This record gives sequence, structure tokens and C-alpha cells, in this order.
Amino acid sequence: MLLVSEVEETEIFKICLEYWNHLAAELYRESPFSTSSTPLLSDVPPRRHLYLPVLSQVRLLMVSRMAKPEEVLIVENDQGEVVREFMKDTDSINLYKNMRETLVSLALLFQVMMPGGKCEPLFLCSLEILSHYEAIMAAFPHSSSSLESDNTRHFFSTITDNLQSQDMKAVLQQKIAQLVSAAT
Repeated sequence: MLLVSEVEETEIFKICLEYWNHLAAELYRESPFSTSSTPLLSDVPPRRHLYLPVLSQVRLLMVSRMAKPEEVLIVENDQGEVVREFMKDTDSINLYKNMRETLVSLALLFQVMMPGGKCEPLFLCSLEILSHYEAIMAAFPHSSSSLESDNTRHFFSTITDNLQSQDMKAVLQQKIAQLVSAAT
């Protein structure tokens, strides 16, 4: 199923996304909370433990294929004023919401694997910020000066430095490089 999820066809990906979302939510409902104050991998229920390697790959796939949040675009109208424009692309909006929901469910499952459970929320927040930044840069591609690009790169690099998972660092660094190169 993981290999099928990697297919570039959007409709196939949506079907796989529904499956991963359902599986992650079901695994979390089976055992939502750890019994200890410092969750360990040994505290993971057997069924969840069986799926952990696959779900870890699913998380990376979700991040690499994350849909843009196109709910609101910032545009310049005919009078030169900056205004918000609400998008009607419900397919894209629904895909983004489903992916975000799946990532949250996966984050809840993987809290036991992260040191202190603190790295995962930072990772998810940074993905959310990157998605919004990407939407703004798409609306105003020439609005960023080189100083602003450097500040943005520094901001995201600081977040990346605070992540303990090398996989998460690599994913964020790749996304940051794409955004900063597109902005310049």
C-alpha cells in the first residue's frame, strides 16, 4: 500500500490517504494515551508496533506530497490594494485538510517515539508555516528581497536545528531549499 501511495496520480493518492487516515485514527483510538509519564517504544501496543515502520514512511510521504493550503490568497486588486481572495477549489482544500488530519493522527501515534514528545509538534508547526509561506510566495513571487530571503532561511534553519530526527531535518531542509530558491 505504501508503494501505491507513491504513485503520482492524485485520485489514487486520495484513496490511499483515506486508508492511512483511517488506519492511524483506529490505531490511536485503540490506545490513545501512554500509561507512563515518559512514553517509551516498549509501551506501544502490539498492533501499533507492527505498523510503526510503515507509518514512519507514510509520514515522510505525506510531508513530501503535502498539498498547498489554498483557502485564502493574498492578491492586489485593480486599485492597488492588497486583499484576501477566497478560493473555491474544493478538491485541493479537501486534500489539504485530509493530509493535515492524517499527519496529526500520525503525530499522535509517534509521540511515544520522539524524545519527550516535543520534536513532533515543532515539525508539524514548521510544515504549516512553510505551507503558508509557499502560498504567499506564489501570490507575490517578487515580493521578497535578498535580506528577507536570508532572514527566512535563518528562521527555518533554526527550527530545523532544534529537531532531533535526522529524517525530519532532511525533509525540512529540502522544502526550505525549494522555497528559498523559488523566492530568489
